[in-house]
Amino acid sequence: MGGLTTAIVEFSAFLTLEADASISGTDEGGINLNLSNPHLLFTPPDPNVALLIGGAPTVTVIGASFNLEIVDLPDGAALNVTFAKDPSVLLSDPGTKFLLMADSVDAEIGSLDTNVAFGINVVKTGIGNEDLGDNLIRLEVSKAWFDARIGEGKRILIAKFDDAGNPVPPPQDVTGSCTSATDPVVCSATLSGPLAGLSMFFLAAMSLENAPPIAVAGFTPLTVTPEEGIFSIAATATDPDEDPLVIDSYLVTPSLIGLEIELSVQPLISVSFEIDAGNVEIKGPDPELVSASLRELGGFAVEDAQIVEIEIEVGSNVTLALRMDGSLKVEAAAVTLKVVATDPLGQSSTAIANPTFPPAPLALPEDNQDENQDGDDIDTGQGVVETFRIGILKRGYESFPARRRASLRPTAWWK
Repeated sequence: MGGLTTAIVEFSAFLTLEADASISGTDEGGINLNLSNPHLLFTPPDPNVALLIGGAPTVTVIGASFNLEIVDLPDGAALNVTFAKDPSVLLSDPGTKFLLMADSVDAEIGSLDTNVAFGINVVKTGIGNEDLGDNLIRLEVSKAWFDARIGEGKRILIAKFDDAGNPVPPPQDVTGSCTSATDPVVCSATLSGPLAGLSMFFLAAMSLENAPPIAVAGFTPLTVTPEEGIFSIAATATDPDEDPLVIDSYLVTPSLIGLEIELSVQPLISVSFEIDAGNVEIKGPDPELVSASLRELGGFAVEDAQIVEIEIEVGSNVTLALRMDGSLKVEAAAVTLKVVATDPLGQSSTAIANPTFPPAPLALPEDNQDENQDGDDIDTGQGVVETFRIGILKRGYESFPARRRASLRPTAWWK
């Protein structure tokens, strides 16, 4: 006997415990039930907003839900919730505290009545944050409030305050997670470390003074001819505020959508797009992982200073092959490097670069003869007009659509 399922314990309509459950038999004919990865799902009932004082009149719907990792659930534990549109209902001196929270991310909060949608205070009895882990929090708010703040160029953030009402910076920029097409809008974030657990949370809009990062993309030529070249990839970024950055860099590839995908296992990664034939062949030690990265990223992940050998091939086919030394061989009509840098507040910048090849040398066709030896190809005997028929090698170029970021690094494929 064996199996894996999900165990669900409902304490109420608003509080549920879920865990992975594995079942196995014992030598005595009994059953062992083992629970792992327990989560506490807590969705308090939405308040009647009409009864809440203060705040922005455009906030007519609010709500919250929590999905928490749980270390222990003591007997008699209880959770009580208070919603408020006016921050002063939950915080003493909210102006000063929100100013400290905004300063932690170089932002401005402005009027609390306008920019703080609502707050929720979860009072714990018989259970502490030491019993709780990471918290996937979802806060929902009226679309009218969200659209107005976004229209002012502001970002949406979730700010945590501890049980005593003290700021726990930094607030988390959740603008990109918000379901802006729905009403109400739902914004979410996974809070960990000091931000984990249950305490007091606010959904607020702030004007960020934080400067976005500056991404840099380029191909440094090492050996280059008109038809092929060896380059060193430049994929870096700097941040004016000296914040840590996540940098993703990749060579843009055709989309996998609509192509027949062939996967095979081999020690080194290679990807061959045969667009006219409608297929792509992906090889590597874990070809499914490579395929997933290509889908998510829209390109083949590369790193700063990585060596790439590029051979220009006319047509729509693209081939990329990783070598034992970590260098990359690319055959394509055109090659585009994309670098995306993102700071902790979610601000990002993108840089794009293409390798530069020298023009093909000018050449006289073989039949272009100077029959009268006068320095031109016209048999006049005057030698005053120079006429050349110039043959120029043309390279076809084709651009491919860029896709979004991914986290996979090529070193994970070949090292």
